[in-house]
Amino acid sequence: MFICKECYFEKITPANPEFYSNTKYQRLVSIAKEFFNNDLYMEFAECLEESQYFVALWTAHFLLEHGDADTNIKVNALHTILNYLDNPVFPEVSKEEEEWLKKIEINLRK
Repeated sequence: MFICKECYFEKITPANPEFYSNTKYQRLVSIAKEFFNNDLYMEFAECLEESQYFVALWTAHFLLEHGDADTNIKVNALHTILNYLDNPVFPEVSKEEEEWLKKIEINLRK
């Protein structure tokens, strides 16, 4: 959560490809992969409930982009991302999420 907080204040967001090579972004990916490599998807998915500093949004992205979670977790992650669309508080993040959704194909069947 601390790295998410730092990213939040530095305006580093999960759907902006400009940040994919950023050290903090990569550290978050590494942490997520540690959970996934140990088959701790449920434990990681609990972060979908955290509303501060885009933690839920980061969690959703990593579950969908780097994990191989079951369908229910993927659906919850996708709903988290969809909740950021048309967000008047974070219009730039909304736009990034909309663009990200247009670019990806998620297989929700497993």
